[in-house]
Amino acid sequence: MTRHMTFRNRSPFILVLALAIATGCGGDRAADDMESRLDSLARSVQGPSDADALADQEIVTKAGVSNASEIAVSNLAADRATSEEVKSFARDMIADHQALQGSLDSLAVRLDIAAAPPRGDTLQAAFDRRRDELQGGSAGEEWDRQFMELQVSMHENALDVLNQGATSAHDPDIRNTLQQAVSVVQGHLDRARQLHESLGGSSGDAPPAS
Repeated sequence: MTRHMTFRNRSPFILVLALAIATGCGGDRAADDMESRLDSLARSVQGPSDADALADQEIVTKAGVSNASEIAVSNLAADRATSEEVKSFARDMIADHQALQGSLDSLAVRLDIAAAPPRGDTLQAAFDRRRDELQGGSAGEEWDRQFMELQVSMHENALDVLNQGATSAHDPDIRNTLQQAVSVVQGHLDRARQLHESLGGSSGDAPPAS
């Protein structure tokens, strides 16, 4: 019998998170390599916009991928942004989403739930393309504005994932963990919108989250 893969043993979203954190620790060549591998792994665990049909494992996996994507993009901004406010925002996003991921990791290990990749969604791929555009862009005020535009979209999507997961998850500990994360991510979204507007962006700039 083939043993299922638990979060103690190389679950997809933990691998994605490790790669995301590693992008901020090496040179440009290493970061490029990690970004490429992040693309592949993140797309392998994309999920549908309607979380009602997802199993608990899929909900936790999808939330983990959202954290990993946020950490990867914020690592890019912490290095490349020119605005000190944007850099500070990016550093806070790295710390906060690492903490959120830590809660998910602990919960997954305690419950011994298996990683179960969610089924097809194009939204993650859209965010990946936007991130790739940022990676290839020139640093400056416009780059900062585009980063914050992406942050609005990513946090709108993350909030949707958390709210739907908190409603549809069967395990009460998963529901509670996601509910606690909602207030954190809502604060991120409010801050991202304010900073985006201060850089000259408007609410109509960001693509829809679903």
